[in-house]
Amino acid sequence: GVRIRPRNPLLWAQLAELRLKQGQAVLAENLARKSLALIQSDQEQSLQAKNWQVIADSLKQQGKVEEASLANQKAKQLQ
Repeated sequence: GVRIRPRNPLLWAQLAELRLKQGQAVLAENLARKSLALIQSDQEQSLQAKNWQVIADSLKQQGKVEEASLANQKAKQLQ
């Protein structure tokens, strides 16, 4: 799907979630950040929140607890 629609933030977010579940925390973080960069309006707050939650979880897996906490706060603000 990403090859067909590379500018679709939802596809990148779904791929980020998959990589997180597979234990690929750094890749998951990068994919979620790419998804965030592709979101073009503030109307997609739920997708933004989902991405920030993936970032928070991936940072936590990487042992970056303080950064994870900040990302988690951003996710909660958007929910």
